Amino acid sequence: MGADGKPAGNIGTVTINFGMKDSSQNIPVTHNIVKSYEYKDVTETINITAPEGGDFVDNQTKEHKSSEIIPVKLQVARLVTTDEFTGEVTPAGD
Repeated sequence: MGADGKPAGNIGTVTINFGMKDSSQNIPVTHNIVKSYEYKDVTETINITAPEGGDFVDNQTKEHKSSEIIPVKLQVARLVTTDEFTGEVTPAGD
C-alpha cells in the first residue's frame, strides 16, 4: 500500500493470449481494503435506590420515591476494514 492507502505499483490492463505454448504469467493482485465505521445504538438502564430511610423527589410530580430508573441511550462506533472483493469485514483495532 502507498502512503495514500491505495495499492502501490503499476495498475492497468493486462492482455493474456491463450493457446500459446507458454501462456502462464504471474500477475500480482491486490484487494481494495476500505476503512469505515460501524455504529450501534445501545440503551442501558440505571437503577438507583435511595439509602435506607431516604427518598428521591420527582422534579415534575413532586412525588417521593425510594428508587428511580434512568434510561441512558448511547451510540457506539468501531473502526472496521472491508475487503471490497470478498466482502469480509474485520475490526481494525480495539
